[in-house]
Amino acid sequence: MKTRMRTGRLPEATPPVADIPTPSLWPRNKLGVLQVAQDWCDDRRVAIDHAAIARLPAGEIVAPDHGATNLELMGVASLQSASAFGIAMNSINYMFWSKGADGAFIRYQHHGQIGALAMTAAFQDAWADPASPIARARDSKIPLTVADIQATFGPMPDPESRVRILNEVLLSPKLGQFAERAAAIAHGEAGAYNTELAAELADAFPHAYGDGVLKKAQLAVSGLWREAASRGFQGACDLTAFADYQIPNVLRAMGLIHYDPELAARIDAGAIIPAHSADERAIRGASILAIEGLAKQQGVSVADVDYWIWLKRKEPTTPFHLTYTDAY
Repeated sequence: MKTRMRTGRLPEATPPVADIPTPSLWPRNKLGVLQVAQDWCDDRRVAIDHAAIARLPAGEIVAPDHGATNLELMGVASLQSASAFGIAMNSINYMFWSKGADGAFIRYQHHGQIGALAMTAAFQDAWADPASPIARARDSKIPLTVADIQATFGPMPDPESRVRILNEVLLSPKLGQFAERAAAIAHGEAGAYNTELAAELADAFPHAYGDGVLKKAQLAVSGLWREAASRGFQGACDLTAFADYQIPNVLRAMGLIHYDPELAARIDAGAIIPAHSADERAIRGASILAIEGLAKQQGVSVADVDYWIWLKRKEPTTPFHLTYTDAY
């Protein structure tokens, strides 16, 4: 999902490779992300069904109550501490699947939970335990190792990229500084929970959050906003959709986007869709614009539509598309 360019098709069992992103590679605001999404769209490969969006009954998507989602962070902690937790945790909120040496699909599971929920639970336990490698990296600036990731999260796919990303975030004073700034927004200081803040988060942590459509950065900002709202903050959240692999699969199942038959067959067969390829970008671009249309049609925020779609992730009978990436 990052705009850092890679070329060629990755072999089926190859995890993401390290690269060096720069801030010039992501937009600065919501309009910029929407323009990138428009540029990535190709309706010959992934078509948005605007008529189907218009037919969705009014009131189908309802904003969840404040504090009622699984995106609130750590309600017993200060907002600044909760913000630091959310920034660190969402930095590794990506690619909870892998392929074995035989090409078999493997879904990440840990302590009875699956995917992002498994990672989040393990991260929260580690964050609260002062003896954990995560807490030592945060508090004592002791770098994490692959063994630390495996001990904390179990069979997490691609632990090497997660070591690199978490060390960038946890060892830096920017984590506390950014968390303080994010919390101050809820107390009336300058700024807003929006795509501009997400771009600044990517600037601070480019390996963790740099991406052409700021997926993880906007997801993290959404979590900061929901936590602030659960504590009484009344301000809005102005983001684009968080383009990942679950969202387009739900949109496809709902008939709101349509894949070219050849692309659909590849996805359904478990083929790898290369990162930064035209097809991957078409999927992500269409997802962003489709959810933007849904939000306008339903009269709710994009963040609320994205969450509503994510809650439906178990409904599709088709598999989600597979892309080796550390961005979603």
